[in-house]
Amino acid sequence: LWDQDPVKRPAVDAHCAERLQLLVDGTGEAEEPAGEGALPPEYADAVRAEEPPAYADAVRGAEPLGPPQQAFGSVASEAELAAMGWGDLVAVVERAAGSAEGEAVAAALRAVTNRIVAVGTQNDAADAGTLEAAMRAMGEHRAHASVQEQACLAIVCICFGSDADGRQRRQRAADAGALEAAVRAMGGHRAEACVQEAACWAIASVCFGSDATGLKNKQRAAVTDALEAVVRAMGTHWMHPGVQEQACRAIAIVCFGIDAAGRQRARWAADAGALEAAVRAIGGHGAHAVVHFQACMAIRIICSGSDAAGRQRKQRVAEAGALEAMVRAMGTHGTHAGVQEQACKAIVNICFGSDDTARQRKQQAARAGAPAAARSALAMHRAGSAASSAARMLLERLA
Repeated sequence: LWDQDPVKRPAVDAHCAERLQLLVDGTGEAEEPAGEGALPPEYADAVRAEEPPAYADAVRGAEPLGPPQQAFGSVASEAELAAMGWGDLVAVVERAAGSAEGEAVAAALRAVTNRIVAVGTQNDAADAGTLEAAMRAMGEHRAHASVQEQACLAIVCICFGSDADGRQRRQRAADAGALEAAVRAMGGHRAEACVQEAACWAIASVCFGSDATGLKNKQRAAVTDALEAVVRAMGTHWMHPGVQEQACRAIAIVCFGIDAAGRQRARWAADAGALEAAVRAIGGHGAHAVVHFQACMAIRIICSGSDAAGRQRKQRVAEAGALEAMVRAMGTHGTHAGVQEQACKAIVNICFGSDDTARQRKQQAARAGAPAAARSALAMHRAGSAASSAARMLLERLA
């Protein structure tokens, strides 16, 4: 499954759709100079040249979402909202945004999400001005948690897609202020787990992509203090698997990049406590493979770089218990290819280097059982698959 193109991964797509329904209802390693202990260039490329998956079709084909039909204020019932065209529906959002009826705004935004989930009309939604209307609603109803949550979910749905249209929608969302609005929502509703989860997901969705638009949005999110907000959410809602999953996803996507800006974002994430938060997420959610998958990916991406700051991050996360936590994750979720792949690559990144501290980290990984976990992954997953290749890479790194 994990060898497929990211937009064709049905198991992950189904999970994302399930999380979305629940909400609506209620870089890798840089090359090291050749020499003793250096990772072969082709392996460095394998760890480096990938970004967290887009999950672009996560909601395609799902059933319409939302609570039982009911009237919301004086604007429209859910049935009336569902029957409207995009222009009328956006007009309802605009009218409600200018009123005091927060529940009416939330209902209209929920109808937007329902429509996209049911028929996948992201372009129609964007062309009708839905993103801008959602931003206005978030601004006018900052104190209303449901408005913030539903607006963030609308952003997620509209920004899905890895094609040119998807990139344009993500740029339009960023231009409308979606990143800043999501960070404000997190700051204004720190106790609301659903807002935190939806906002993290929105940040990840807007920032996806390694093209110029994606890289610009990642940097914009970072300078808007998105990383600090996401890490804070992980600490506040440490028992909430949805928050942990989406927060780790946001960290991984925002920090992805092998240029100077990407290394800077990785430093900022580490300074905010993202590495320790990801290790805690692995330890606190043993039954949730997707949390482990996203947390391992976040660790892998933050622990890139062979400069002094990169080496410090590797040592910091090793001292936080990441190696032991990821080996345990591999043992718990042996059949989950994504966990195996990302854990192996993260351990490779942490152990990367030829200095004394890197050798100590390799020894720490060996004591934690990483070689045995890698051999188990090789036996469990098809030869040539991403998980198998990552496991083989790890064994060669630790040899």
